[in-house]
Amino acid sequence: MQTLSGMPTCSAKEAEQTTQILYSDDILGDYKIISLLGKGGMGEVYLVESIQMQKQYALKILLPSLSEDTVIVKRFKTEARIMADLEHQNIVKVHFIGEDKGLIFLVMDFIDNTIKKSELTYLQAAQVANDICYGLEYAHSKGVIHRDLKVDNILIDKNGKALVSDFGIAHLANNELGLTKDNSSLGTYDYMAPEQKEGEKGSFQSDIYSLGLIFYYILTGKQASIQMDLPSKFGVNKKWDKIILKCLKNNPKDRYDSVAKLKNDILSIKPQKTNIFLISAICAILIIFLIIAGFFIVTYIFLNSDRSGVAIKKINIPPPPPYTVVAEEKFIAEPIIQKSEPVEEPAPAILEKQIIVIEKKKEKSEIKSLNYKLAFLDMNFIFIKKNSFNMGSEKGSDDEKPMHKVFLTNDYYLSEYEVSIEQYMQYLKKTGDFSDIDLNAKSKPITKDLNLSNSIFSANKKQPMLEISWFGAMKYCKWLTEYEQKAGRLDNKMEYRLPTEAEWEYAASCAVHKNFWYKSNSESRTHIVGSKQPNKLGLYDMQGNVWEWCLDKCDWKNGVKTYNYYDNIENPVGKKGIYRIRRGGGWSSYSTRCTSSNRGYSKPLETKNFIGFRICKGIVID
Repeated sequence: MQTLSGMPTCSAKEAEQTTQILYSDDILGDYKIISLLGKGGMGEVYLVESIQMQKQYALKILLPSLSEDTVIVKRFKTEARIMADLEHQNIVKVHFIGEDKGLIFLVMDFIDNTIKKSELTYLQAAQVANDICYGLEYAHSKGVIHRDLKVDNILIDKNGKALVSDFGIAHLANNELGLTKDNSSLGTYDYMAPEQKEGEKGSFQSDIYSLGLIFYYILTGKQASIQMDLPSKFGVNKKWDKIILKCLKNNPKDRYDSVAKLKNDILSIKPQKTNIFLISAICAILIIFLIIAGFFIVTYIFLNSDRSGVAIKKINIPPPPPYTVVAEEKFIAEPIIQKSEPVEEPAPAILEKQIIVIEKKKEKSEIKSLNYKLAFLDMNFIFIKKNSFNMGSEKGSDDEKPMHKVFLTNDYYLSEYEVSIEQYMQYLKKTGDFSDIDLNAKSKPITKDLNLSNSIFSANKKQPMLEISWFGAMKYCKWLTEYEQKAGRLDNKMEYRLPTEAEWEYAASCAVHKNFWYKSNSESRTHIVGSKQPNKLGLYDMQGNVWEWCLDKCDWKNGVKTYNYYDNIENPVGKKGIYRIRRGGGWSSYSTRCTSSNRGYSKPLETKNFIGFRICKGIVID
């Protein structure tokens, strides 16, 4: 048996190699084991046959190692009771729960010949979405919230009908079953709604969020992500864009308030009808065209043949001047060349321009290929080629003047996004060093036990890390440098560090200046990294969302003051002063401050809810 995501199934032989609980031909109660269908964190599922009924079922066993946990046993039995009470053609039916030979098990319908996602046409995928909605609408009408909807819990039978399964952690909306601790999160993390990830109990709208992720997958074959393409990019009806985006709203109140309304919007998407008459007319015209073309071709060959029927090859004679000698030679030489060596000819001017364009495209492709990813942090780095640029602005504040020429003589990399909370948590888990973040900040109460459900100030850990000092950002970079050096992926000439403000400004100068989070549109909060469009280099949030620490020191007196802000300087970095420079503006800044040239400052020990950081990989700077 397979699920929509193509989860592997096991043959009887494979099952015997991967489990020690039951084998083919074993008897459990009234059921004879045929083969193992799959394994999960709580149990195993077998294909069985009822001895009395001589009918095949799926039998789910709770792992013996869990059977002594009264809470888990109660949850397992609750799944059977809930599913047994749900009578619907789009919900997997549970028929029996029992105990035998020390094993607790439940028996449910066996869904045979489940279709893979790769086998679904667009119309089939749309029908699957309808089926899921019908099943879940019924469950919700009975007050049952699934709380663990995911692709693997959607089964498709041999007739293409979809069924919802595994209500194992479901609860009744008006009668909480009391099987979980307060603020705990159950379910599969990748398919959880934001509020579930923060430890809140699931709601009808939480199920709808998960539905949005499932629909996106079955329609596109891709997992939804922060920077996902809209379904219409994959040839899906544009109405699906609006439906899925509404399902995936961060605020539950902004989603569909019922599966019924979601289902109605899906049903309103009617497949485009094929115009048979138009297609027939086009085909007829093409046939006539081919017949006429064939007639002229045959006539041409006949008229241009000698008596033996062999076509005569004509050589065109060039017209008289004005033609240059080069052009004349080329014109004559093409049909009669017999030399084996190629003849080099000067290309016309327009071809030279095309070659330049091709070379530029090739150069961009080569630069893009230098981008790389630190897998253990899920952190992408964008390659930035050494260059020169005009730093500062004559239209900005006084500390942005004068505009001056700066030369960056070394290639470098910048992280695609600002360092996120979940990426910084990796550092905290490894080092346990909480000294450079504000543990008492009301906006983000981080606790030393790293209880992630209580460690974040908003709904998503992909938001930028805040409340971190300049020293804390530098420590993170030092830790990353040492980690990569030990792994043999970084030589001693390079390091991970904060970018200099010159490196930062050059990278930010390719920005989309009208597309960023700032005071008037930020809702007075930070947002998930990468929510807006990237700049031309592929960097996100260079303006707005949060200020970013830079490497440079500075003084302050009526503006940021450094001692290297002048013309024709190479690789400037401020090394004097008691303050540190920050760049880019943030969610609490006016839009006029969210520019590539604007300069801010803070003390290196300050922790603010509007300052984060981005990582640079570049040459070592003393």
